[in-house]
Amino acid sequence: MAVCTDVRRAVASIRTNRKVSLTTYIARRFTASLRNDGFARFTTVVSYASVALGCVAVVVAMSILEGYEAAVRSTMTRFTAPIEIRSLASSVMVDAGALAEHASTIDGVSHAQAVASREALGRSRDGVDGILLIGARQDWAATTITPMVTLGRTFGATSARQPQSVIGVELARRLSLHVGDTMVIYTADAAGTAPIIAATRISGLFRSGMQQYDETAVFMDELHLRRILRQTDAMGSYVAVYPDSSTDINAVADRLRTSLHGRSSLYVQTYRERFQAIESWIELQKEPIPIILGLISLVAVFTVIATLLITVVEKTRQLAVLKTLGMTTADITKIFLWRGLQVGLSGWAIGSTLALAFCLAQQTWQFIRLDGSIYYVSSLPVAISLTPYLVVAATSLLTSLVASVAPVIIATRLAPARALQFR
Repeated sequence: MAVCTDVRRAVASIRTNRKVSLTTYIARRFTASLRNDGFARFTTVVSYASVALGCVAVVVAMSILEGYEAAVRSTMTRFTAPIEIRSLASSVMVDAGALAEHASTIDGVSHAQAVASREALGRSRDGVDGILLIGARQDWAATTITPMVTLGRTFGATSARQPQSVIGVELARRLSLHVGDTMVIYTADAAGTAPIIAATRISGLFRSGMQQYDETAVFMDELHLRRILRQTDAMGSYVAVYPDSSTDINAVADRLRTSLHGRSSLYVQTYRERFQAIESWIELQKEPIPIILGLISLVAVFTVIATLLITVVEKTRQLAVLKTLGMTTADITKIFLWRGLQVGLSGWAIGSTLALAFCLAQQTWQFIRLDGSIYYVSSLPVAISLTPYLVVAATSLLTSLVASVAPVIIATRLAPARALQFR
């Protein structure tokens, strides 16, 4: 009698509201009536939770990998040139200026320049540590270093006797240096024979998020650094080559290698080759994603199947009555497909919301910290993009449809006469 009453209500609802179909109405009634059953309600919650947790795991994993890759590559291209020409024989290239002019004539190269850089020791009143002196041009410092400065400024008014520099926050912490303090530099000349002692005033602190630079990098105006290192404009530690934005970096690197074939002491290296270890690690971490996605989908399939089978068991008599009243097999199939899609969509919505909240919180507060000496970054990077959510949404819907197949087969094979005797 209850089912007949539900059918009459459904028909009345359809007459008053043409937007609601009979199968949709009955599917909703099935869902609402199952909430009164404790075990059915528990399995439904488990189904939602399994799909949601699977979505959270996959979305967060993909967001972390994308964020980590973007953070590392951004830092790599920020501090190193896309292509570098270095010498195997010496740390200082006496003809770096001529090589830069030659590299600028290669097809696909936007410009090239000789860069002054040198490993040294930095000393404060509280200790000594290894540093990397890097010459910075004013235009490059304004666009690259200035946005990362956390205290002070890049290069203000300076003098040849005591040039100003910007150092990493971790180096400043280890040497107990603050803006306005003086650091003494110990290094050697181009030949590596005559010692050099110089002083620099700290004008700013920067944080790049990449530990190896935050702990060692000391940026100084290039002219003053060359004066300290006793290098002319024609000399440099390496040649930085910048290809056109539309040109493939590897193709330009191959052309440079061909043009420098007679110089066995020189080698050409792209930024990806320089950081090949971390690139390989990122690609390795991407490979298990389909396996993880498949395993999570498998767990979700079984939980959704269990939920729908309980629906079939609890509503056996009602399904028999509906078939007796003339509901077709296609209508019964739509009811359970609707129920399966409801579980998949609800789980995806809950999981995606939780994953998005986690990613936003990590981007804002960076509460998960990493060892920068191992992972290259000091906090867990995450990227918020549409791709992971679309992939997980498609997987959730597909999983729900696949999980609905077995219950649908059982429900459509019910014999009304035998089902009405079911207790």
